[in-house]
Amino acid sequence: MSWRTRWAAGVVALWAASPGHAATLDELKGHSFEIAYTRSIQFQDSRKSVEQRWVYRIYIGRAGTIFEYTGHDFGPAGSGSREITVAPEQARSIPRGRMEAWDMQGGNLTKIVQLPEGDVILTIAVDPTLSHCTFGMQTRLDPTTHHLVVQTHQGTRREIASMGVVSYVCTVKTGNVFAADQ
Repeated sequence: MSWRTRWAAGVVALWAASPGHAATLDELKGHSFEIAYTRSIQFQDSRKSVEQRWVYRIYIGRAGTIFEYTGHDFGPAGSGSREITVAPEQARSIPRGRMEAWDMQGGNLTKIVQLPEGDVILTIAVDPTLSHCTFGMQTRLDPTTHHLVVQTHQGTRREIASMGVVSYVCTVKTGNVFAADQ
């Protein structure tokens, strides 16, 4: 199944469940978002779940370009970060057999990460005053294999038994969070 078909199926599910204001990309231009969250993940081959800390810093440029910084701390498993610049609705390949794309879906800024098997969908919902946001994460099993599988840095494939958000803080700022004068 193509990323576009999987994207559309996820959009329908998220749109039906998304509360609040239906923002447009034009309304979000010139705004930054910072999401710090902790997720719990348990792999099929492990009895224990592990908490992982993530930070997303996102700026929606005046032309609609999305600037993103992603950082994570997986404790003993390591940490890392990356920066990307992408146009909305443009899927791009990322390491370890994944693809990702940002888009506005159901009035929410939405990112889908296509894993080797299954998807992770991140959603940022913004209030009408553009002063508060909420964050959500949803997983979707691969429609053929019915699994959610990641590939590690070492190339090993691991099946995820469960994954969810434990806590998060979502903030909205006017202006570019990456600019030196902010």
